[in-house]
Amino acid sequence: MRTALPCLTAFCLLLTGAGKRLPSPDETAIRNARDQQNAAIAARDLDRVASFWFDDIHVTAGLGLAFHGRDFYRQAFVLDSAITYRRDPESIVVSSHWPLAVESGTWTGRWHGAAGAPAISGRYSAQWVKIQGNWLIRSELFVALDCAGRACIWPVRAE
Repeated sequence: MRTALPCLTAFCLLLTGAGKRLPSPDETAIRNARDQQNAAIAARDLDRVASFWFDDIHVTAGLGLAFHGRDFYRQAFVLDSAITYRRDPESIVVSSHWPLAVESGTWTGRWHGAAGAPAISGRYSAQWVKIQGNWLIRSELFVALDCAGRACIWPVRAE
């Protein structure tokens, strides 16, 4: 009976970990880069925020405004300084063949310094490309799905 208990314990531990996959080093690197970018957004360090983007990044913002280029995207953060944005990845899938990855998750925009419900939120996806050992964002797509207060009167940008 003494040997049965340790074997049963080991079997139970094996079952609780079954199906769980450890993230690859590339997944971890992308998640860390996103965490660093979120911290830079919160700190309003826009040069650091922009350091995670390709020079020719393509972005579709939550309400449909589409733009191209690191400088334009950085300026959008300046113009939207009343809102602090955050991206929370749910999935990062790295290609087994190319230096590409896709990240998807939820995003929120809160009035700067405000707690509570976000002013605007939704879903996003991002394409990452590994260049010289570093993961950079080539494109991002944000779709607004919820709002609160003043943000609910913001128009969709169809042009």
